[in-house]
Amino acid sequence: MLKNTAIAMLALVAACSTAEPAPQGKLRHETYVALGNKNENKARFDLEVADTDKARLAGLMDRRELPDGTGMLFVFDHADYWSMWMKRTYVPLDMIFMNENRVITAIAENRKPLSEDFITPCSIEYEKRAVAMDGREWDIDAFFEACGANFTKRENSTKYVIELPAGTARKSGVKVGDKVVPMPAPAAAVPKLPAKKG
Repeated sequence: MLKNTAIAMLALVAACSTAEPAPQGKLRHETYVALGNKNENKARFDLEVADTDKARLAGLMDRRELPDGTGMLFVFDHADYWSMWMKRTYVPLDMIFMNENRVITAIAENRKPLSEDFITPCSIEYEKRAVAMDGREWDIDAFFEACGANFTKRENSTKYVIELPAGTARKSGVKVGDKVVPMPAPAAAVPKLPAKKG
């Protein structure tokens, strides 16, 4: 499974090197809310939805600003061990990885603009572990093997990623285990049924 993902990632890298930026305003917008484990409302986001290959490849490339409360929702065709990067992305970002039930499985905070490093749930966990180990030796290969096995399980595989302005995750208090759900359509957008006679 990881081998297939690696092959898919090589194809994605090749495609991204020539990807055209997504035209702003051309993608569908949806509003999402982050809910804590007691269903408390933590944050609200207006997101452009990237649910086609072309939109996902372009992502937020070449954007020079991203207002607070906005971002992009990447919707993948199936849950897998997907990775992201910051190539041609000029705005520092937070990335929120979610499973098919929209439960947050990993959060990458303050990703460096223009970096071509792959950002995955395991690279995020590696950064945390490296800090915790504070220079002590540890088995990195065993770590990545166990981490990869964990994040390829169905309940942890990535189906959605949200990119937001850096600092948003910490400021809003969203954390692993929270859920991000679409908000219902505003009442004005829901057609009214004719009143019953009699």
